[in-house]
Parts: sequence; structure tokens; C-alpha cells
Amino acid sequence: MKGFMCMNEITLEQVRPSVITTNGLTKKFGNMVAVDNLHLEIRRGDVFGFLGPNGSGKTTTIRMLLGLLKPTAGSICIFGLDNATHLQEILPRIGGIIEAPVYYSYLSGRENLRAFALASGMTGGTKTKRRVEEMLELVDLTAQAKDAVSKYSLGMKQRLAIGIALLADPELVLLDEPTNGLDPVGVQEIRQMIMRLAEVGKTVMLSSHILSEVQQVCNRVAILQKGRMIRQGEVRDLLRQGERLLVRMNTREEALAALTWLRSGPAWVARVELQGVELQIDAPVARSSEIVALLACQQLYPAEIRPWQTSLEEIFMELVGPEEGRNGMAALAG
Repeated sequence: MKGFMCMNEITLEQVRPSVITTNGLTKKFGNMVAVDNLHLEIRRGDVFGFLGPNGSGKTTTIRMLLGLLKPTAGSICIFGLDNATHLQEILPRIGGIIEAPVYYSYLSGRENLRAFALASGMTGGTKTKRRVEEMLELVDLTAQAKDAVSKYSLGMKQRLAIGIALLADPELVLLDEPTNGLDPVGVQEIRQMIMRLAEVGKTVMLSSHILSEVQQVCNRVAILQKGRMIRQGEVRDLLRQGERLLVRMNTREEALAALTWLRSGPAWVARVELQGVELQIDAPVARSSEIVALLACQQLYPAEIRPWQTSLEEIFMELVGPEEGRNGMAALAG
């Protein structure tokens, strides 16, 4: 029946409530606009990538979410509550790592967790001890629980910081550049840690410059540039927009002929680029058989045709511009 939607046709996006919503969020420092009219939505259960070149306003936004900075204009709603008036109710439901975590380096990992649990108001009873052990297991530090934190690798320290942030069992976890300074092994450890958080039902907001990692762990992203939102949505939808077909011809002459014909051919071919004997075609993968048939009508027979999907990093560079993208990524990586 028209106008009727069956329950199995309702997507998760339509039923999951928003955990964070910002409307017209703006922050100025004198004449400099750090965050400009930001409309952000993070839904329950998201692993949400918060992306942008260096100086795009990511950390400023996170600081406003936590009440560390006051917005110049706009509003922030977290768990359905206005953080301008209900911050004390909101903060106990949030855990996070903002900039460099602080530890008691002379204490063990277990002792650090116990100390932070007591500092946050948790009692020193059996329940707290059990929670400490659960966190050690979750962040994969049980085997090193007795070791002094001064002996931990940077990746282990970052995992310990996540464990500290999760002690009070928060609904929302904010991670601002949690892989900064880590080697590939440390980056992989944090990726696995974030995936475990998703498995236990946490909502995660992840600010990171390692876009290959974001692509692997995040289901939704927002991309900022100069304080403004330039894209927000599902990672899979962004990648689908970058969907292409790679067609390899037998000779350079055939490739040039195919290029000329396709550029003046079907309207659904958005763009064609030639590299050697290979054509990169901006067209849906579902059109591959049509392209083969159309080329065959011109007596052109591809040696190979296969789908080629762009990466989140390539989409990011295209959106923010090559120069700013390279400069921003280099600054963050450095």
C-alpha cells in the first residue's frame, strides 16, 4: 500500500535518537571565527569521525561540548539536555580524552585506575574493584596491571587513558586525536579498542587525522573546513559517491578512442580520465555491463573492467582542496 512503511523497511537511522545535536554553534576569538554556524548530529551507537585540517575547529567544538569553552552563539543539546543549563547532569554521562592524558607514572596501571575511580567519587568497595578489573580487561592491560605506568609504551598509556575515561560507564566517549604520536602497532591497538567500545554499545566521537583508521572504525563522519561543516553523513554513502569503474584497453589507440567516445556518450558517465591504457570512469558499478556493450558497438573491446572505490582520504582531499588538505594533514601528522 502506498504511503505505508513496513517495520522492516524502517532503517536504524530513523529510529536511533540523537546523543549530540548542535544548532548554529559558533565560537569567535576576537575577530577570528573558529567554529562557524555548526549543525552537528551524532546518534546513539555511532562511531562518529570528526575530521578536518589543522585549525578547522574540531578541538574547539569538543571543548564547547564539554563546557570548557562557552559558545559565542548557537546551542548544544546532549542526551536531550541543553548543556548551557544542564551541564552538571550531562558530564557524568561522558568520558573522554582531550589532548594529553595525565597519569601517576610511579603507580601501576591498576593503581591509577583505582586512584581515578576514587577521585571521581566512586567508593573503594568490591564493586569499584570489579569495575577496575573489567576496565583492565577491556583495554587489554590485565597482563601489565602491576607494572608502573612509567614502563608503559605510548599505546598502552593511551589505552589506560581510555580505561580511565570509561570507569564510570559513560554513554558517550569523546576521543580527541587518540593516536597522536603512536607507531603503527599503537594505532592498531587503539583501533581495536574503539571497535570494542562499539561492540559494547558506546557512542564514540573520534577526532583523528588518520583517515584510513577512521574509514575502518567509523560509520558516520563530519568534515570541517575553516570552522564550517562541508560534509556530514554515512561513511558508506561518501564512499559510494566516489564509486568508479576502471577499464583497461588493449592499446593506447583503443584507450584514446574509448576516451573520446565516452566523453561525448552516455549522460550517466560523469567524468572519464585516461592513464596509459586505463580509463577511470565516474559511473556506477551497476553500469559496467552497459559500458562493455556500448564500447563493443564501437568495435572497442576492453581487456578488463572492474570496480574501483575511492578512500575516505581521497574524498577528504577533494573536499578541502589539495593544498589545504596536504598542509593540514602534514601539520597534524607532525
